[in-house]
Amino acid sequence: MMSNRLSFRVLLVFGLTLALQGCATSPQRMVERHDHAGLATYFSQEAEALRQRSNIWRSLAVGYDQQASKTTAKPFVYGCQQIANNYDRAAQQADELAALHRREA
Repeated sequence: MMSNRLSFRVLLVFGLTLALQGCATSPQRMVERHDHAGLATYFSQEAEALRQRSNIWRSLAVGYDQQASKTTAKPFVYGCQQIANNYDRAAQQADELAALHRREA
């Protein structure tokens, strides 16, 4: 149950990131123009941003683990690790999309 909520949050953040980038050449415009090179770059950059977010969450997990008692820290550590894992999966998927677009470019 916690995992489903975390997955939803990661997808929501990823979706909002896409939406807020708006006016620059949007991924939707690149899709409409069949701009595979642009999409490859876009998804590669997204993958890197997602990996950076994952690293932040992993650092938080380490901080919780080191500073709190093991009993009270456990759910916080677990939650942060799960969010980091979700970002890692999203980064991997973005890398895969970038690779697909590179092959089409």
